[in-house]
Amino acid sequence: MAVFKTYQKKNPKGFISSLNKKLSEILKCGENEVYEELDKLLNKVLPLKKMSEYGVKNNELDIFTKNTVESQTRLTQNGYIQFSAEQVKEIYESVF
Repeated sequence: MAVFKTYQKKNPKGFISSLNKKLSEILKCGENEVYEELDKLLNKVLPLKKMSEYGVKNNELDIFTKNTVESQTRLTQNGYIQFSAEQVKEIYESVF
């Protein structure tokens, strides 16, 4: 959800707004609540673990960020919005 929340923050008027509308209809909630509600639903199916629960250390987030920016260019350049390295790190920090 961290990526969708970042999409929402950076460009709330684009494609994400139509996604939010559809999700709000499906989840029967307000458009501003879709990611919290979707997060709750998905956690019932498959509980989300923090990166730290997989053994990732806080000081490794810079390495994850660098690897994402350098090796996932197809994903990062063709996404809804393009993330800066700082934004990628913020996403990792939010799920750490």
